[in-house]
Amino acid sequence: MKCCDIKSGDLKHKIQVLRASNTPDDMGGFEEQSLQVVREPWSRVKNKSGAERYFSDKLQGVYTYEFVFRYASGFELFESDVITYAGDTYNIVSIENVNEDDRFMLLIAKRGVANGS
Repeated sequence: MKCCDIKSGDLKHKIQVLRASNTPDDMGGFEEQSLQVVREPWSRVKNKSGAERYFSDKLQGVYTYEFVFRYASGFELFESDVITYAGDTYNIVSIENVNEDDRFMLLIAKRGVANGS
């Protein structure tokens, strides 16, 4: 993908990037708290593939999506972050700064899998 393949009119879907906040517990470790919205960019959203798998003796759909949005200086993304879009949650599996020119970010994310799968 090249950055010139992306037009501003393609960025028409509002998504949310969420991050779990950790707070220290009494035992010297950390407790994961609720997810906090860290960014709400306009994005291009594309369904790249779909499949089915058995999980706990149940057939489950797994879908891979591509999210493209404008780069934001000083904002860092992590694979542990999640995306919400149209009422669904997507686990990030890949983060790419398109052409390393700080214009667009490309995320590959999956819906229908547990975080970390």
